[in-house]
Amino acid sequence: MSKVYGITPSLEHYACVVNILSRAGQFDEVEAFIKEQKLSTHALIWETVLGACKLHGNLDLGETAARKLFELQPKEDSAYVFLSNIFASKGRWDDVQKIRVLMSEEGIKKEPGCSWVGVDGQVHVFVSQEQIYAKLQDLKQRLSFSGYIPKTENVLHNISSREKIEHLWHHSERLALGLALISASPGMPIRIFKNLRICEDCHEVMKVISYVTSREIVIRDFKRFHHFKLGSCSCQDSW
Repeated sequence: MSKVYGITPSLEHYACVVNILSRAGQFDEVEAFIKEQKLSTHALIWETVLGACKLHGNLDLGETAARKLFELQPKEDSAYVFLSNIFASKGRWDDVQKIRVLMSEEGIKKEPGCSWVGVDGQVHVFVSQEQIYAKLQDLKQRLSFSGYIPKTENVLHNISSREKIEHLWHHSERLALGLALISASPGMPIRIFKNLRICEDCHEVMKVISYVTSREIVIRDFKRFHHFKLGSCSCQDSW
């Protein structure tokens, strides 16, 4: 960029390189690049690393990235939640509890997941305790016939497998989708907005539902747009 095009790389450019390397699991190169480019004081870099560590289950570097974020932006909940999720995925429930205690001591509250869906010009907001069970039960059966197997590893709570499956079906984007399928005109695309990142299981569910219902589903989570159509997503399963 500098030598050929005369462009001075910005922090966002460096973050893209970190993202590419870390998503590929090249964590030794990531650490060397951060050190070489003197990027350790930038929260964006560590946010990128932490997300990839959760993806790959890299606990050591993930904990380092989270601790850096605790220093750089101590009141942001995302680093605490990501580190807690990494601990939970490893079955380290004592450490999960320690993170929750730390959040309480720092006065940090996790933002509850919620989704918005527009139906006939009216916006409906859902959080996980809202109930549209009848439609969701029908979808569960149709997905089961299609070969869908719940990814219960996405439920990072110390509960039974059956409870984990039920928990997945209470995710706010599924509740919003249930209402839209009941209320929206047949054939109309469904647009859902979510303030958190869509989980892997919900992402898989949306793909299958777009196929079995022949409906286009667009979900805008806090990272990007996902356009589900005929069993696939525009992100190509990488987000």
